[in-house]
Amino acid sequence: MAQRTFLHIGPPKTGSSYLQAIWRDHKEELATQGLLYPGTRGSEHFRAFVSATKNSLYYPRQDERARGTWDRFIREVETWSGDAVISSEHFSRVRAESVEPVLARLSEVSDEVHVVITARDLARQVLASWQQAVKTGSSKTFDTFWTERAEVDPENPTAFWRGQDLPRLIRRWGATLPPGHVHLVVHGPRGTAHDRLWHQLCEVTGTDPSVLTEANILNESLGVAEIEALRRVNEGLPKKRNRVGTNTLTSKFLTAQARDLGRTMHRPRITPEAHAWATERSRAMVAELRDLELDLEVVGDLDDLLVDPTPPTGGRLPEEVSDDEVREVTTALMGRLLMHAAENRDSIRALQEENSRLRQSVKAADQGTLREHAVRSAKHRLRALRRDA
Repeated sequence: MAQRTFLHIGPPKTGSSYLQAIWRDHKEELATQGLLYPGTRGSEHFRAFVSATKNSLYYPRQDERARGTWDRFIREVETWSGDAVISSEHFSRVRAESVEPVLARLSEVSDEVHVVITARDLARQVLASWQQAVKTGSSKTFDTFWTERAEVDPENPTAFWRGQDLPRLIRRWGATLPPGHVHLVVHGPRGTAHDRLWHQLCEVTGTDPSVLTEANILNESLGVAEIEALRRVNEGLPKKRNRVGTNTLTSKFLTAQARDLGRTMHRPRITPEAHAWATERSRAMVAELRDLELDLEVVGDLDDLLVDPTPPTGGRLPEEVSDDEVREVTTALMGRLLMHAAENRDSIRALQEENSRLRQSVKAADQGTLREHAVRSAKHRLRALRRDA
């Protein structure tokens, strides 16, 4: 049984991919310190989330092995004598009824269960969340995206607010945990050293941060022109489509190719209206955090969650992207996509040819076996006839 299990629940766009890459890449070194990061592949913690919560979108698409990921994680934690960490930002968006079964299962195999929440200011969050939505299939403009999220219904929050409303997120996950078992890790302001977040997490888990050299996988941002190009591509897709398939192609392939075009990328800048809203909303949220009755451990400074009332000047507004820029990006992406399709076609053809060769080999082997069997049977019958004669 593990001593402590830390469940890192995100929310999205708060450094989860960065942390997961470190935990995965330095799994063996961390194990020598007594910290277990279950699984062997990056996607397994997402699969564990899906199987733990029976997520309605992805669980029906999982095969039997994927559906067993959460149970395998539980067995790994149960047989571990140190601490363990499980991480998926998607846990932050689950509804209240899914929380207790997850915590109860972890409590069965751990002396202590801790929930870790990473957070940064709302202005950066709404801009990054819009970009992520576009990378995974959305065609909404930034203005549409943020104004929809400005409307908060506490009784029926959207997926965005289930993750980003920090006071309610903490209450939802911390209501049944002992005092001090919920940890809120606050990012520094823009420009803070990237590895500060890693050092903060090590402070929570009690591990030596020196294992970090460089994480291989970061969920890097796109430039504002590249985002707008992808958004318009999504806008042109048919509504009736395999959303999981097309969204994966956009988020995994087109996003990576857009970063690799060699263009100078300009980060998006939040609009003045959205900035004013985020400033006001962040003040209310931080005030509510300070008044929480739960015994919460805060790593960092809650003031860093406040949006600077002075509108930013760096970067470019989404509305400033020209049609010429979009054409340049989409034309380049079309070439990359055609090459990708051609390479896939060649790979499929090679696999088909290999499959045909294997079938012929199996058929020849089967025919040889049948001939040998027929000869043996004939000899057996001949000997029997001779004995009878």
